[in-house]
Amino acid sequence: MGLLSGSGGSGGRGFLDAALIFGTDLTEHTRLRYEVFRSKMLPRAEGGGRRLSIEDRGTDRIVISRKIAADYRGADGRPKRVGDSLRIGGQAFEIVGIYDTGSVVLGTMILMDIGTARRLVGQGDRSVSAFYVEPEDPARAPAIGAAIEGAVAQADARGASEFDRDVGRFMDQLERLLLLVLGLAMAVGVVGIVNTMLMGVMERYVESGVLRTNGWGRGQVPRLVTLESGRIGLLAGILGGGAALLSTGLSNRFLAAGPRLEVTGPSLLLGLGVAVLAGTSGGLYPAWRASRLMPMDAIRRESR
Repeated sequence: MGLLSGSGGSGGRGFLDAALIFGTDLTEHTRLRYEVFRSKMLPRAEGGGRRLSIEDRGTDRIVISRKIAADYRGADGRPKRVGDSLRIGGQAFEIVGIYDTGSVVLGTMILMDIGTARRLVGQGDRSVSAFYVEPEDPARAPAIGAAIEGAVAQADARGASEFDRDVGRFMDQLERLLLLVLGLAMAVGVVGIVNTMLMGVMERYVESGVLRTNGWGRGQVPRLVTLESGRIGLLAGILGGGAALLSTGLSNRFLAAGPRLEVTGPSLLLGLGVAVLAGTSGGLYPAWRASRLMPMDAIRRESR
């Protein structure tokens, strides 16, 4: 089955909200035993309409996702419905069906006849960007893919499992990158707290000496320093949580119906706990320095 894809939809939208034109040979399409969009059509009771058929060849009828229906709302502000029109490249297309795959990638596709797609994106009558091959024996899919790559120069045959692995590998790399950035941010924060508390200890030599001469034990001054650093971490956690709530709220206004950012209660508590732990850890070394101060030495050093 021949497929043709290209970008579509109205301008001024972000990358995550861009729509992809997906043209398919409807004659060959009906011969498929399994097809993801067919199985993900919304029920008629939910306004799902119907899928494309041979009768839709050469027409301006399309099937869109629930996400696209919410992205490109009507003049009354409601999501697009079956029977409404959607303008693509200045041309009105009739919506005959709506699907919902739950996939960020597949949910951006506008399905139409391949001839209509060629005309819309300005391609020739023989333009094809991909072929969908459905083997009678699924177990032979890897061998068929290898045969295709060997017979057709520059061909790249990919199965669904291989595509899933590629996406999974990309997500793993993205997660590692985010963890690295988080680790660097925490390291910078701890270093900042250590520096702040060290400066505080150095500037309060007299106070420390006076406290020691008034009966404070060797461990009480370090506890005071550690509590202060923990309080700094708590304040930083509260401010960071507020900033996260504010920034996600603003970001979601621009993401429209695409992927949503969310800050949950458990994540806020976790962030607050990490901030307090980082602050307390950052005060350990300054607290140790404070414990080594001799009362009269601290007073004499400051009076010089």
